[in-house]
Amino acid sequence: MKRKQLDVVYITDENYAMTTGVSLLSLLDSFADKDDLVVHIITVGVNERDRSCWEEIASDNVKLDIIDKTELIEDVKDNVYQYGYVTPASLLKSRWRYYSQC
Repeated sequence: MKRKQLDVVYITDENYAMTTGVSLLSLLDSFADKDDLVVHIITVGVNERDRSCWEEIASDNVKLDIIDKTELIEDVKDNVYQYGYVTPASLLKSRWRYYSQC
């Protein structure tokens, strides 16, 4: 039986890098034996140490696509005050459809 490909997207910043890693491990426990996984992680200001921890999960059936969008903070940071306190990474979630087409 042919394996399915499952695409998963995370959007995170340095405040949630550790919880993103925990979620990735849970995802692997649930799906890695059944499906091929492609994990897209859109980051805002995540350091190299956290990125390298995530990259350790890559394997033959688990592909990691880390996309740094720190430069987009300038586009959304003025909206932080308009919408109350939210992080720029949270605002990217609502605008990702637009940015992914650029």
